[in-house]
Amino acid sequence: MANAVKWAAASTARTLIDLGTTLANNTFSALGSEIDNSTNLDTAGWLELTTSSGNLFGGAVSADDAYVDVYMVQAPDGTNYENTPDVDGEFPDSKVYSLKIPTETEVKPLVSKYAIPLPPHKIKFLVYNNGTSQTMQNVWELNMYTNNLEIQ
Repeated sequence: MANAVKWAAASTARTLIDLGTTLANNTFSALGSEIDNSTNLDTAGWLELTTSSGNLFGGAVSADDAYVDVYMVQAPDGTNYENTPDVDGEFPDSKVYSLKIPTETEVKPLVSKYAIPLPPHKIKFLVYNNGTSQTMQNVWELNMYTNNLEIQ
């Protein structure tokens, strides 16, 4: 009989999106790199939006309801991905998290407060710059840290 169920050690960062391009207000990024979770079979992932410059935007974000929304698209059969959200943000079921943007000019890495469940097949991510009134600079990156439960 198991004595405990605990988190296994967290993984290193997996880069989901590293575009090196700007992202205008109220627009979607392109799809990021494919994650083949049919191999690792990770069950949970924490998202991290980070920047190498210490500033995601060209200026301070003044909106109280400014977010970077993260969407996941899936290929359960390993080949065919579902449709990505359109310019109006349709396909809301594919949104997995909204990272609240602070109003300060300098932004530390933003990390999801809870894990998102990961399906056991191929997935990709994209982000939506939602209501910040600023363009994200070309130095942002979306990462994910994954892990599983461990029976001890």
